[in-house]
Amino acid sequence: MSTPFDFPTCIAKWTGLENTAYHIQRLSDSYTNNTVRVLFKTPTDLFNKLPGGGGEGGRTLDHDPASVILKHAPPYLATDPSQPLSVARQTTEATALALLAGHLTLPCGVVQDPHKVGDIKRILERFPMIQIPKVIHHDKEDNVLWLSDLGGNTGPVARVLVSDGGGKGWSAERVEGVRNVGKQLGSFLAEFFDATRGLSESVVAEMESLSKEYTGGAWDGSVDMLKRILEENGIGDAEELGEVVRRDFEETKLTGRAGGDLGSEHKEANQSEDECLGMVDFWPGSVIVDPDVSVCGLVDWEYFGRSRESSELGMFVAHVHIVGALPTSSEEGSRRLQDFASGILRGYGGKKAALSTRGPTDIGFQRKFFVSYARELINETDMYKAELDEASSKHLIETGVSLLRHVEGAGLSGARVEVGDGWLRDVISCWFVENT
Repeated sequence: MSTPFDFPTCIAKWTGLENTAYHIQRLSDSYTNNTVRVLFKTPTDLFNKLPGGGGEGGRTLDHDPASVILKHAPPYLATDPSQPLSVARQTTEATALALLAGHLTLPCGVVQDPHKVGDIKRILERFPMIQIPKVIHHDKEDNVLWLSDLGGNTGPVARVLVSDGGGKGWSAERVEGVRNVGKQLGSFLAEFFDATRGLSESVVAEMESLSKEYTGGAWDGSVDMLKRILEENGIGDAEELGEVVRRDFEETKLTGRAGGDLGSEHKEANQSEDECLGMVDFWPGSVIVDPDVSVCGLVDWEYFGRSRESSELGMFVAHVHIVGALPTSSEEGSRRLQDFASGILRGYGGKKAALSTRGPTDIGFQRKFFVSYARELINETDMYKAELDEASSKHLIETGVSLLRHVEGAGLSGARVEVGDGWLRDVISCWFVENT
């Protein structure tokens, strides 16, 4: 019988430090993995203590860190041990972060095209506000990633923005900063998604191979969950609406198999401009900010793989909508989070226009955005069950149902998908306006 994992043993194995030399802070927002921040009592020379010179692609730290992030991947969902989950997700994250850091040779062994290797890193350099963790060491024996810490005062964007401002309050200047950071993130995402379409076919194939080990049945499971929730709530066309979502998933799978392969070898010939490599599980928990909203980090890359830009954004905005519907969220806090999401969409839309590529103004893009949005609104009522009251849950489900019905109708008639009143219309209105 194997010895249960514990962080102090893992830390001692690599650094020789006793547990009196550091403090462990458990990060409660971790969902898939067990994640902690290790705060050293004195800065620690990890460069000489860890294999590989402190990083799989060379030295990743230019100083002895005062803290690091450790992510342990158990062979199941950290928040629900009854759900098995392959530890291959950790290799996916290590590979994704190496890709972002501009490493020529990736942890999976694939060597990138030397002419393309720095493309994504150069995009990050143009957006210094956007921060990505660096891999310090990948402990494959214990399935632990040692990552650089983006800051002890950072937190998930939803939690930070719906708070009282950490005692500082929310001045007009700080709120404007929220919009600006959102816009920077949206602009970055547009360039980042575009760059992933130029990656070599071998890189794309490896990312797909890794992610298939633990996402193979996720799409079917998502459709089944949606139909179950709709049936439990007395939605008579639950089966039909489930098929709208299933068809959307099938289109993505079909595009991946024929006529739309990612990778530079196919880019000009037959590639969809919406198809990309992305975080896949892109929600407010993937975005961390500091209290001043001057730093924005993107974390948790373990699902990185084939995706669509429309689906990535639809999922994120759906979670913003859900957080706003929580009885514990104040109107002002919800508005700040919505301002952040609006900034993302405006920045993204403006950058897509500058890149002269189809995006939010494309009808097909909008439909896929709304399918992703609707699916998350409905399915995540399960995830937020403990926080939602009955009325809020019902509202979210009804909104998702309405969107799916609109998508189905628009799909038959060729018309644009119309959205409801209030924030839902507000937040994407920029997509329907030229030169926004």
